[in-house]
Amino acid sequence: MLRVTRAIHEAGKPIAVVCHGIEIVTAAGIIEGKTVTTVAKCKMDAEQGGAEYVDRECVVDGNIVTARVWHDNTALLREFIKMLKAQP
Repeated sequence: MLRVTRAIHEAGKPIAVVCHGIEIVTAAGIIEGKTVTTVAKCKMDAEQGGAEYVDRECVVDGNIVTARVWHDNTALLREFIKMLKAQP
């Protein structure tokens, strides 16, 4: 899973992350220098991955869009679909 996540990121393809999914992109090493959001109890996971954590409904930084919890799915999916439509 980490290899696939890295490959998607390196190809510049959109990646959507909600809640504890931040642990996957942190382990894949692809959020360093990014601004992200996640469920509050995973704030430390984001920061350990080198990202800046913010408490917002949805955050887009480069090819990664993050949301806190499933309640934020509308905003997450709105941004993710925009990103998918912008792909060549």
